[in-house]
Amino acid sequence: MTRGMTIGILAVAVVAVVAIVLAVSGVFGGGAHKSAQGIADQTDALFDDLMQSDFDSAAFEKFGSGIIDLIPPEFIDSALEETGRTREELIQYMGSSLGGSMEYYASTPSSYTDMFTISIDVELGDRLDSYDIESINDALASSGCDGVVTEGYYLTGEVSVTFNEDYEGYSAGETESEDMGNIGVCAIKIGNSWYLWPGVY
Repeated sequence: MTRGMTIGILAVAVVAVVAIVLAVSGVFGGGAHKSAQGIADQTDALFDDLMQSDFDSAAFEKFGSGIIDLIPPEFIDSALEETGRTREELIQYMGSSLGGSMEYYASTPSSYTDMFTISIDVELGDRLDSYDIESINDALASSGCDGVVTEGYYLTGEVSVTFNEDYEGYSAGETESEDMGNIGVCAIKIGNSWYLWPGVY
């Protein structure tokens, strides 16, 4: 396996984890931050914790609970009413369903945790365009939410792999990075508060 192929496989595994997690976490919601950067920083911390985990049910429950604290609270009320579940049941569902279904993707990074360390750097990207702002506001309105998004930023990510020992042409201590581009979430401003919103690329 070549150096490029090694990083490529790891990047695909990480992107798969991120994409599936965000697809499911779109039903959650909760608190707010005072700035877009605060949303990016908290999302960064959540992904770093997930990347250092065993990708089991407990790890996804912890991740889901963290995501809950970032998405608009009115949206969670609508989702709970629609699904007939409690907040705790949704967290448990996320943990059990993803913890089991992610075994294929998680096997690549989690099987070699002694060989390298994986991290994701989440940063603010470009401002949301008018089309995406309109789409988010339509989704909020359809859910019965009164809030209106006035601005926002795409969140971008970069996955980095630091090798703890010599492996496939890499030397111990060497770090390789792969740009993930937009990671499928954005920071949105409603009133004076900032929230996370999934499903925007």
